[in-house]
Amino acid sequence: LKLCCPCTKLPCAMLTASPVSGNNTAKFPEPGVPTEVFVLATPDRVTFPAIRSSFLIHQQTWTHMQKHAETSGQPLIAIVAQHRGQKDNEEGLYRVGTLGKVVGQSVQRNGRPEEGQMVALVVEGRCRCEIEDWVQLKPYKVGRVRALQEQEEHPDDREVRALLDDLQLRLKDLMQQSGDGQGNAPRVFSWLFGNRQNYRLPSSAGMAADVVAAGLQAASVPELQAVLEEMDKRKRLELVHNLVTSAQQTQQVSKEVAASLQKRSEREMREFTIRRQIAELKKELQKTMKKKPKSADSEDEEEEEEEEEEDELGQLKARIKAAKLSPEAQKVAKRELKRLSNMNSQHHEYTSCRTFLDTLANLPWSTTTEDAVTIDNAKKILDEDHFGLETVKTRILEFLAVRKLRQDVAGPIVCLHGPPGVGKTSLGRSIARALGRKFHRISLGGVRDEAELRGHRRTYVGALPGIIVQALQTCGTKNPVILLDEIDKLAHNSHYNPQGAMLEILDPEQNKNFRDHYLSVPFDLSNVLFLCTCNGTSSIDRPLLDRMEIIDVAGYTSEEKIQIAKDYLIPKQRKLHGLEYDPERKPKIVDVTEAESTADSEQEGMDEKEPAQEPAPAEEELVVAEGSPPVMKFTDEALQGMITKYTIESGVRSLERRVAQACRWAALSLTAKGDLPASLNLDEASKKARLEALKACEQPDGTLLITAQALPHILGMEVYEPNVAERLTSPGVAIGLAVSPVLGGELMFVEATRIPGSGRMTVTGQLGDVMKESCTAALSLLKTMTAKYRDTDSSMDDEVPRMLPRQRLVPAATSSRFTDRPVTSGILAAIEPSDFAKTDVHMHFPAGAVSKDGPSAGVVTALCLASLFSGYCVRSDMACTGEITLRGHVLPVGGIKEKVLAAHRQNLKLVLVPAANARHVFEDIPRSVRESISIHLIKHVEEAMDLAFQETEVTPGVHGYVQPMSAL
Repeated sequence: LKLCCPCTKLPCAMLTASPVSGNNTAKFPEPGVPTEVFVLATPDRVTFPAIRSSFLIHQQTWTHMQKHAETSGQPLIAIVAQHRGQKDNEEGLYRVGTLGKVVGQSVQRNGRPEEGQMVALVVEGRCRCEIEDWVQLKPYKVGRVRALQEQEEHPDDREVRALLDDLQLRLKDLMQQSGDGQGNAPRVFSWLFGNRQNYRLPSSAGMAADVVAAGLQAASVPELQAVLEEMDKRKRLELVHNLVTSAQQTQQVSKEVAASLQKRSEREMREFTIRRQIAELKKELQKTMKKKPKSADSEDEEEEEEEEEEDELGQLKARIKAAKLSPEAQKVAKRELKRLSNMNSQHHEYTSCRTFLDTLANLPWSTTTEDAVTIDNAKKILDEDHFGLETVKTRILEFLAVRKLRQDVAGPIVCLHGPPGVGKTSLGRSIARALGRKFHRISLGGVRDEAELRGHRRTYVGALPGIIVQALQTCGTKNPVILLDEIDKLAHNSHYNPQGAMLEILDPEQNKNFRDHYLSVPFDLSNVLFLCTCNGTSSIDRPLLDRMEIIDVAGYTSEEKIQIAKDYLIPKQRKLHGLEYDPERKPKIVDVTEAESTADSEQEGMDEKEPAQEPAPAEEELVVAEGSPPVMKFTDEALQGMITKYTIESGVRSLERRVAQACRWAALSLTAKGDLPASLNLDEASKKARLEALKACEQPDGTLLITAQALPHILGMEVYEPNVAERLTSPGVAIGLAVSPVLGGELMFVEATRIPGSGRMTVTGQLGDVMKESCTAALSLLKTMTAKYRDTDSSMDDEVPRMLPRQRLVPAATSSRFTDRPVTSGILAAIEPSDFAKTDVHMHFPAGAVSKDGPSAGVVTALCLASLFSGYCVRSDMACTGEITLRGHVLPVGGIKEKVLAAHRQNLKLVLVPAANARHVFEDIPRSVRESISIHLIKHVEEAMDLAFQETEVTPGVHGYVQPMSAL
């Protein structure tokens, strides 16, 4: 037992422990009389009286001990135990210890010269003691201790004699179980039962308990300390008896566990030997069978085949043979089968080897699904599953047509790009349905490890193949349609980048020999049709983006959403909520008066037989037959209100949730007894209006018709306000257009204010570097335009950039508050160039919690600054997009369809779009939207100022530089 010297923090080892023999004439202090003695602390060790114990201490500690003995004239020392894990201080030491005397010492040289010499002490413990107070703790410990008086024992106590006899027997049994004295039976017992089998324990119960406790090394320090602190000798003997019993039981359990392990090991070795012998016999039998003539008995061959099928290993061989593996996979499978046949079933690698062979056998190495591509049928399926999206459907039909003409075409991977809820996943399912292939969806959101795609190597515990191989196992064919959903959500940073593994999976030139880490053999993925979806392309690596063809699924117009709700969402939710109309089981509508009269007649008949009962509650006006709830319908105005006032997305997921909310209200109204619960915050007039609006939904034919007036009472208060005109009532505010990966197109307000200063500019709203540079460029452009306008007159030549107002597309309204001034020249004339140097500008993009960046805020920031310095408001029904240069030219931007649809959803009348995006306006934006909103194509920022600072009646349609698109 290795200890640590408390004074020097050096190792201290217990050399021996033996009982005291003979009489010792040393005089010890009287019980109860305090004495100052040297204190020796022993970590993880308890010393008992009547025992001679040896300690190995440092030379310096021995010097301190001698110095104290000479100074105090007291050769005694107190030995106390130290709490486990606590410091060597007053709180970390036990109070009760053993008072003893050094009876021998010898100097020993330590193996480490830097630690100096060590001294081996032999201390004879004589009595228990208690430390009353500490005299000093450093450089060595001295305490004021007193000897403890033990209680007298009765020599004729029969129970004590019985405990001693039983303890004697248990100690003998413990020594026999340990054999060589190891384990729970310590070597301190060797003097008891070594060569003297008839030796008995001391007759004193206290001494016997101390002797046995000193040798129980398996007991913990708190347990031994409890024995030391017990002054009642009988109770002390009982504690030691319990410790010996526990050690005996522990030794017995250890012996049984060792015997069980030995037996299991022998059984496994025996089974392994027998299996090896059987394998050798099978080899010899096969050699013998090969030497026989080929005209063998057919019945013997059939019996051998039946035995092979019954054998589990034979069935696995048959499955692998039927799978038609590739040559390289067959070589690996044969090697693993041979290894498995020679392996014991209890071997730790047996399960992993068997699982690997099952994976090889379950993969569709040669199983395919025959394509049934018919373009007319594919178009029919796409129209059934989706409304609108004509451009997307056309591109998908082109893709399917090429697949029909050439099966082995290796084209780009189709990636459906758009905000959530526009039908990207369902489009992939429709493509699989049109091809007649099996469909499997893999969600890549949160995948951060390459091993999830390529699998784990079989050297790891619990290794599995990657999600691509698992998808092929699930489908059972080698040419399914696999949709990689949310490929832009693949997590990657400097430590891991799973997008690199997607290059091999999606590249047609590389996935012919795709090698999963778990399989370690190539598998052909060229027959798999991979489709991808994403909400944005900014987080996708450029090499991976080059391998995909992006098809934009921008979103739906309000008219398309209404039609989608009628054809898909409402029937689906009616079925889910039990509101589907069954013409064979029409609802039963009962008049209130008729119901009351029937109830009265039944009550009268019951009164003749039974005593009178309390009247039943009045039935509700709408009585429905069980299992036949009436159908629920929506008006177009109600659907339009849902779309504009309760949703703000490009897709239809929020709209579907609102429809489901209305269906839940309908189910509650049909099943509730009495009026529906109302909000506690409503006054009587509001409650009455609510009740009338909800009652108006009940139709005479038993249907529930949801109207626009009932929406606030069913769905709650309006979430979004489509009218944004009140936010542009002061100068320095403009509306831009942006694209969000979550909502698609949305409005972006830009606000600016100025304060006295030195011409500095502050931009807030959690913007990226690109938008900050756009703000700086817009301010510089406005300064340049204002200075040139002040320095030139109306007769400037053609070499100077045009600062004159451009020709208006629509005549100005006579009632406009801007008709009394020119447009561009008026705005520039209203700006004082000296204001730029005397004021500080603060531009803010609201919704500061949302990060914003992108090259499409140049025009809106220029209009916002022009409005701020001129004092004129930007028209409130206009939004714009486009980037600008320092010369004022408007550059093209992306997301034109999403942005125009966002303005259309907010009932804006005028949208300014870069002229370079004319192709996107005519090709991507639906005709119904182009005919209901005025879209102006601009080339220069002056055109934007011409249109933004005048209130003219706009004409729906596309205006501006449309000469290249005249054919459309």
